[in-house]
This record gives sequence, structure tokens and C-alpha cells, in this order.
Amino acid sequence: MNPTRSQKETEVVKLFEDYSKEIKSHDVSKMKTYIKTATKTSDNKIEQHLKAMAQGPTPDISTYGIKMITDSLAIAQIETKYPNHSYTQNLAVYNENGQWKIIFGQPMTNSFIPLSDKSIDVK
Repeated sequence: MNPTRSQKETEVVKLFEDYSKEIKSHDVSKMKTYIKTATKTSDNKIEQHLKAMAQGPTPDISTYGIKMITDSLAIAQIETKYPNHSYTQNLAVYNENGQWKIIFGQPMTNSFIPLSDKSIDVK
């Protein structure tokens, strides 16, 4: 545990650790408990994506940086490592009823990361 991380940041790190564990256990139904789908995201496409993740080589997921936007919204920089390649991306995470979830179905780019301290509602 990183002593400089806040409690909420530590909870976000645990989200990715738990989600990674479920990918490795190939349990799509448990994987779904760690995600929140963006509006207009096809449930069928999410299901296909999660099944493909669970069947293929399982990645190692590392969390590098977390930017808390509000008490219930953060941007996490994660690295996903596969046997032959890796990539780093920014993912939005949202606290829904006390549980942190990865927001699926909406890519994050620097233009989506808010520059102000204003609250952002995720529906």
C-alpha cells in the first residue's frame, strides 16, 4: 500500500486489483460487478468484450496515477500488460453506492479530463 495515497485512491487501486483477479478467474458475471456502462452502450457488445477478455491471455493490470475529480469520480492511469504487448490508458471510475466501478463504453482522452474542480454527473 502506498502511504501517500488517500483512502479513496487506495479503494480505486483495489477496484483494479479485484477486477484483474476476476479476469484471471474467467468469471464474466463477477467482472460485470466492477463496471458501469455508459448510456447507449450495447449490453451484448459488453458481454462479448468481457467474454473475450476472460478467454484470451489474461493481462496484468497496474495502476500508476489517480486523479480524484470529486468524491465519487476519478481518472485512473492504468497499464495493461499482455505477453507480447502493453498499453497505458486513462479510465474513468465512479463510486456508486459505496462501490467503485470502471466506466465502460466511453473512451477517455485528455480532452475529457476536466480542468476545473466542478462536479461531473455520470448517468
